[in-house]
Amino acid sequence: MSLVKTSASGLLMGGSRRVALALIASLSLLLASLEAQAELSLQLTDSLTMERRGDNQNLNTTDDDYSIAFNRLSFGGQAYGVQFGGRLDSVGLLNPPSSAYQDDPLRLERLKLSKRWSELSVELGDLYQQLGRGQLLALRKVDELGLDIALRGGRLSYSDREDALKLFAGVANVVNLDSVSQRFVEDEQDLITGGLYERRTGLGNLGLMYVYIAPDEQQYPGLALPDATSSAGLYYEAPALFDWAGLYVELDAQQRRAIERLSEGYSGYATLDLHSQDTTVLIEGIWLDDFEQRGGQNSALRSRFNYNQAPTLERIDQEISELYDVRGLRVRAQEYLFEGDLSVHLNGLYKLNRAGDPLELKQYHLFGGAEGYYDLGSSRLALSGGHRFDEQASRTVRTWSHAELDWVQAWGQGCSAHLTSQYQRISVEQAPAFLRGSTIAGLERSGLGGLSFEYGVDTQNPNARQQFYAGILRWDISDWLLLQSVVGSQRGGIKCVAGVCRDFPSFSGVRLQLIGRYR
Repeated sequence: MSLVKTSASGLLMGGSRRVALALIASLSLLLASLEAQAELSLQLTDSLTMERRGDNQNLNTTDDDYSIAFNRLSFGGQAYGVQFGGRLDSVGLLNPPSSAYQDDPLRLERLKLSKRWSELSVELGDLYQQLGRGQLLALRKVDELGLDIALRGGRLSYSDREDALKLFAGVANVVNLDSVSQRFVEDEQDLITGGLYERRTGLGNLGLMYVYIAPDEQQYPGLALPDATSSAGLYYEAPALFDWAGLYVELDAQQRRAIERLSEGYSGYATLDLHSQDTTVLIEGIWLDDFEQRGGQNSALRSRFNYNQAPTLERIDQEISELYDVRGLRVRAQEYLFEGDLSVHLNGLYKLNRAGDPLELKQYHLFGGAEGYYDLGSSRLALSGGHRFDEQASRTVRTWSHAELDWVQAWGQGCSAHLTSQYQRISVEQAPAFLRGSTIAGLERSGLGGLSFEYGVDTQNPNARQQFYAGILRWDISDWLLLQSVVGSQRGGIKCVAGVCRDFPSFSGVRLQLIGRYR
């Protein structure tokens, strides 16, 4: 358990933080001592991150020249047939740029208890929940974007060979440190309740879904009928409808009440997966009509929480237009060659955003790539790229050209070289084209770690910093302790994962992270 003491010792700044550290260490020692009992298993993971940030030269003085340290002690295990888990978060700052950055000495997050009896299970605490493919409800965690929204409440589940039922209720619980902006996020306590029933047959699975959302913070307090959204959905899923085809279809409808006025929204999504020997074809379509799931205000972003996330049809890393009134279709074809050692794929996408609006936007995207394995599968080379353009009122208002490379060359005895590169050239109407992207080249040794160099470029703003250089170190100190470090500057800007996009501030300074595990 020395890893918890060591990592916590440098976490928070100031004498008032020592109480929090003592509590963390005491809890860790207590849980470890209890593990000696035959019916208790325990896992601990402690992550300490310390940063000293300088001037990132992005023309914004509210994210410069401060120090931050945050620690996350995650615990989980089983005792007497009850699964449990949780996390203790602590945040400390020196010279915060504004009041939006706040110390948070000790906060209990992601506490969860669950018990299962054959076909029935009960879960209490912080739960992740998704309905369908996410357009009805998507409470989830996306570490790359600092997104972590859970349902704090309870869930009752029943499942046998033919039927499955889930009922859940609680309030939205967001992690209070926005790890992208590093600003404090206030809790909103938005009410979320709903359920899912699924009937399983030899011809596929038929599901019924429902969710009700009532924001805690009303836009106009005192109304006789508070703001709320009620949504229901139906899906049919047949992964093996035939030997050569799989199908998924989902239809959703909602009624929203805002300022005592009612409005309706509708959505539909479908995929058809065709396969024959070494060839697969995926046809994917989406239709959204005035459909959204919004909650209270995110105090860090000054926008409302979004509790759903419809499929984008796009590459996972692509910036997308808002998913509100959308008609879209994508076709993907993939071929496996040389007994699967090489695969090639081609995608064609058409999407209509804000359909019927004066600002209606048409999007076209053609992209593809190839991935191959060699050296008995220990080395890999993947190349991809594409071109996308957006039209508005019969004018091309924006174009993207993008290219990606990921190459791993094994050297034997656990050594390898790794090169990854992603670049986009973007042209916006009546503005010069700009380039943004990053290349990371490094050496890795299994069981020891790796050393990499990162180069980034972003020429969108000629008055801000455009070139970025950083050294990245990963050191596997032991089988229970990992050290990661970044020194230099890293590109910020818009980054996206599966349709969720965040504007990252560029980084300039030193970051040190220690991760320890106890099992």
